[in-house]
Amino acid sequence: MRDDKNPSQRARGGHKPTPKASTTRTGASSRLGAVVLYAVAAAGAAAAAAAAAYHWRTCADHHPHCYLWAQRGYCDKLPRFMRTECAASCGQCATNASDPCFRGPDAHAPGAIERTFRRASRMRQYKPRVLSSDPWIVVLDEFASVEECDALARAAAPQMGPSGSSCRNNLGLCTSSTGYCEGSCLAADAAAARLNARMLDVLQVPEDNCEPLGVFKYSDGQTFRLHHDQEKPTPRSLPGPRMYAMYVFLSDGVEGGETSFPALNLSIRPRRGRAFLWPHVRDDDLQTPDARTRHEGSVVRHGLKLGATLQAHLRDVRRPMRAGCELGEGVQHTGAYKAAQSPLFDTAGSRRDGDAATATRLLRAGASLDEANAMGLQPVHFAAMTGNADVLRVLLREGGATRVEAPDRSAHRATPLQLASLYGWTSTVSLLLDEGARADATDAHGASALHHVGGHALVAELLLRSGADAARLAGDGRGAPLHAAAVVADAGASAAVAALLLQHGARADALDRHGATPLHAAAGSGSSATAALLAVAHPGGAAAAAAARDKYGTTPRDIAARMGHAEVLRVLDDASGTTTTR
Repeated sequence: MRDDKNPSQRARGGHKPTPKASTTRTGASSRLGAVVLYAVAAAGAAAAAAAAAYHWRTCADHHPHCYLWAQRGYCDKLPRFMRTECAASCGQCATNASDPCFRGPDAHAPGAIERTFRRASRMRQYKPRVLSSDPWIVVLDEFASVEECDALARAAAPQMGPSGSSCRNNLGLCTSSTGYCEGSCLAADAAAARLNARMLDVLQVPEDNCEPLGVFKYSDGQTFRLHHDQEKPTPRSLPGPRMYAMYVFLSDGVEGGETSFPALNLSIRPRRGRAFLWPHVRDDDLQTPDARTRHEGSVVRHGLKLGATLQAHLRDVRRPMRAGCELGEGVQHTGAYKAAQSPLFDTAGSRRDGDAATATRLLRAGASLDEANAMGLQPVHFAAMTGNADVLRVLLREGGATRVEAPDRSAHRATPLQLASLYGWTSTVSLLLDEGARADATDAHGASALHHVGGHALVAELLLRSGADAARLAGDGRGAPLHAAAVVADAGASAAVAALLLQHGARADALDRHGATPLHAAAGSGSSATAALLAVAHPGGAAAAAAARDKYGTTPRDIAARMGHAEVLRVLDDASGTTTTR
């Protein structure tokens, strides 16, 4: 029942009122004081309740690797940071976080593949085609718009690097580049986010059951050989098997690059906006791989092939991956999340919004700039390597000028500038040069940043403007920067960097330890545009360039013929005035 007594009466707890003999002013003051006390007490109770409610809402982990950091002892090593920003994992909440390394519920039961693929085959707005119904292969010819494809390719570009462990552990399996797009990557572009959301709708699984959206890039000559995306059963793994996947072509004008299913005699040609779905497991037993869906990405003969893949698991995959859990035997292709190292390292490499502020708080809480990971990298090097310019700026400000050229602790003794140049991070390279990094500083092998720049023309231009020597020979015999540019798989990028280097004094007749010129390298990589530049720029003329022999007696023309690079042969013959033998 509601208590409608006067507040002053409740505050006096039922005592008799002040005798009338007291002055009116005294009685009024008493009543006013009681009202104020009651109001203060009520406000205090409300504030306490609000604070408690806020605590229940916000006492949580605010970083994806908190659980693993806590397991590695950082709650005690960095208490000021960890006990507020990883409160749940450090036991600071009224209800502590549960162990994230548990097996969640299955998203689907047998029969899910039939339902999902039949539903996709009826999405008329995407112009569906059923290539096979046992196993299901469904093509959606008009799934994504040009705007969405271009947006996703742009958003993932800063994340691109050599394809992951599945390729490294199976030498030659694939030669593509890969980037993963989630979180801030998708938030940065509404069109990319729309495309991701529609892919999830087609796959009919929660987002946390999918690996982050993977974007793949193939240049001339690159491929992904015959493989299966779920080679073996995974009954005890946390995320369960990959059930099925969806792939969207993001680029046009590609010769070759078809996705083929040899056992089904099916092939799907790249076309921007086209998507297709295929299962990895049997519909009657979601743990048993379906060997019929082994597939391959054919060699790209010409052009740039871009595509995006969303892989759907039976159970939650993102939670255990973010927490660094042991996923279990048989789980493959989980390179989207780097294993957690330390709070400062993971912040340096994450490229999330707000990283710079997090790095500042970590350093003020006692995080060390001198720690090194298993690769011998310190936080400054890791931020440079991952292109996190905002965090790098904080680390250089807090660490002093000496860190801008500090070599890492690996055998390579690479500087932050060389690492940023290797991965093509233009803004990071610009920052390091502005902070005083020398463009010509060398690593343990006598190589400068220009030797590491590969096909990143904008980075090469920054380095050359800052005084890098285009003709410098590396101390280990790898040759000049022009040799490195000539072997870049992307023919356009190779030619762009080669042209810049030649304009700044690079010599087309420079020799590496094998006595090979840059033209030998271009003949091997198949870059006809680069070969044309080098042939014309050779001091002895194009004929001398094509006939130059390395220490094994091999000419650039010999290499082009052996590798089957007909266009390079034509360029060399045209430049030297000879005729190609057919």
